[in-house]
Formats: sequence, structure tokens, C-alpha cells
Amino acid sequence: MKKKVFFGTLAAMIFSIHISAFAAPVAAFGDVSAGNHIAAPYAKSDIIVPRPSASKYAALQKYAYIGIPADVKGHWAEKYLTYFLQTGCMDGSAVAFHPNEPITYADFAAVVARLGLKPVEFNGGTVSHKVFRDAALWNTAYPNAQAALICGEAGVWGNPSEANYTMLGYSGFCLQDQVQRQYIASFLVSMLPMQEKERVSEQQFADEIRFQSALCKDAMKRLTGENIISCYADGTIRPEGTVTKAELAAMLYKVMEKSQFDRNLISDNLYGKYHSYYWDEEEKLLDLVNDARRKAGVSELKYDADLNALCEVKMLEKSIYGLDTFTKQIQYDGKTIADGHVSRFYGRCTAMARAFGLTDYYVGENAVLYAPYAAKAHNRLTDSEAHRKNYLNPMYEVAGFAVGEKATYQMFAYVK
Repeated sequence: MKKKVFFGTLAAMIFSIHISAFAAPVAAFGDVSAGNHIAAPYAKSDIIVPRPSASKYAALQKYAYIGIPADVKGHWAEKYLTYFLQTGCMDGSAVAFHPNEPITYADFAAVVARLGLKPVEFNGGTVSHKVFRDAALWNTAYPNAQAALICGEAGVWGNPSEANYTMLGYSGFCLQDQVQRQYIASFLVSMLPMQEKERVSEQQFADEIRFQSALCKDAMKRLTGENIISCYADGTIRPEGTVTKAELAAMLYKVMEKSQFDRNLISDNLYGKYHSYYWDEEEKLLDLVNDARRKAGVSELKYDADLNALCEVKMLEKSIYGLDTFTKQIQYDGKTIADGHVSRFYGRCTAMARAFGLTDYYVGENAVLYAPYAAKAHNRLTDSEAHRKNYLNPMYEVAGFAVGEKATYQMFAYVK
């Protein structure tokens, strides 16, 4: 399966799928993994499925630069601290900065939120509420809470899979907790270019038993492999240790240096890392559907990039306009149908495909709410006879999927 990275310089991610024995003729569908039509959704997906251009939250004011504090001059991290003080991402007085003072998650967020990173999704800050157990108590009028939400919106806190199942070794942080090195490493790694799994460092630490999760261990291995951090003299990495202001400045500076201090590149890295979870789930959903079709004696479906882009458009519309409910029944073309299956701009899915140049497609659609991973979505759809009939329909030849936090869509098509 090929997945386009919208508005980014990241390479397209290519996944292998089983090619259907009952695939559509080449003249009809062509190379569906790359999109079928010059004017169809995949070709225009950076226009019709844009990244958010601005934060949902007001930008944080940069700190005023009033010179290098006395206790920063001559410090081992003077170069790194000076950079963040001069760019207004760190705050300090002319007298004292206390560079060796441990930081909190609020301190970390306050620096990163002022970098000017772009959002990665339209439902700003949702991951913050999964990572921080005190998020419901935040007063968003205060800069610390605002900074944490901006970081969540930019993908700094990781993707939903990591926040829910992988990253946290305990039930979330509080914003004013002192940070642990392993979690700061996990956040910083997201700012680096995505790395192939086979290139993961084989670095061994003397205290590996101290890691809360494999994700944290891999993050610290990546940072040591990139010479961003290093082990202590005794071979330990101290994952549960604190991070000082000076250490944060050094690590963040070196991470930014890997992208030539280009905020757009760093935002693209965060975007790819955040959405890789959803893309992986879309691949799994295709596998689950094809497994069900094989068991039913029905030919497998091929992945279709245009249908995938249509699903993205539909999911984006429902998220932005709050129309992601399938409980409200409306009259459409003489039929009673859930409003979630009707785009306010394009109508039903076949009409929607036609509006984007897929004039020869007949399209069917399944949708499910609040099932942001493949297994849950498929189980929910399997419980419905109407949904089963749709994804087991032998007439369908290609499919596209969009897995999302609020709504998950499947579209199936054949040439009329």
C-alpha cells in the first residue's frame, strides 16, 4: 500500500499488499496504488486534504532577550542556551538562569511551543489529554497549559497509539512533574526523520531494566546513535533521571541541527511520525477485510489511492464540522440514511467520487465511530449485517480506508 505524505518532503511510504486474482482490468483501474486519474483525489490530495495551517490555540509570545545571564557565561552548554535565549524560546534574567536546575514537563513544553512548529491534525491537543492525567484541570488561559496543548497539536507528545498503549509506563504525567530522561527522549525522537526499523541502534545500556517501555529504550538508543546524548562512564543511561535546563538545550539544539534548524522539516518529521500509526492501521484494516473475503470465497481487494483520499476528505469534513454521528437519520434521494454517510458538499460516496473525476466508479461505504485502530473498527463492522454485506460484496474490486480518532471510513468500488 502506498501512502502519500501531504504537504511534506517525506518520501511516500510503500506497503506491500496481496494483489487480487480478480483485479480490475489494467485499462479500467490502472495502477490504483498511485492514483488513477490526473484530476482525481490522490493527485490533488495536498489540496483537498490539507494540513492545518495555524494552531487552534493563540501563539505564545516569545520571551524578550535581555542578554546572557552571568551563570550561563562559561557554562559547558553556553552555546546551546544562548541560541534558545536569543530566539526567545527560553527565559532568563541578566543575573541568573540556573542552567543546572531540573525541568518539568511544563518547562519543556514552554520551550518547544515557542519553536513555531505546525499542527499535525485538526483536533488540536487531543493527545495531551491522554499523556497528562491532570489535563482536565488545566486553565488554558495560562501559558503552561497553552504550551502543552500546542505541543500536543504539533505531535510532540507522540501519536495516539503511543499515548494509549506503548509509551506510558504509568498512568500519565502531571504538567508540573519533573521530567524523566526516557520520556524527553521519546518526545525528541519524533522531531527526527523517520528511521527504518532495521537501522535501529544495537546500543546496549547497563541499566536497561530501568526503562518503562520498549519505545523509551528505542528512543534513547536512537539519540545515542545520533550523538545527541551519550552514556555515563559506567555504561548506564539513567532513563529515570532528571533533565536540566542545560541538558534540554543541548539535546534540543542537536535534534534541530539534524534538520538544519528548518522548522518546516521538523514539522514534517512530526507529521510523518504522528500519522504513521494511522497509516499502519489502514494497512491492517485492508488485511482484515481481505482475510474475511478469502474465508467467504470472495476475491481480494486491491488498495486504491483515490478511494483512500476520498475517505480522508470525508473524515476531515466530519471532524471539522461535527457531523461524525450516524445516529441522526435524514432523507436523501428518497431514502432514509444516517447523516454521517452524506457529505454536505458532495452527497453520497458515488457522487463524491464523480465530483473528483472518478466518473466510472460505483462506490459503497462503511463507517464506524470512535474505533481508532483496525481490529476495533473491523469487529464493530463485523457485528453489522449491512456492513458485512458491503465489504464481502463480490462485485467490489478496490478499496480505500481512513482510520481516525473520531471516525473510520471504508470505501469500495468497481467500474460501472
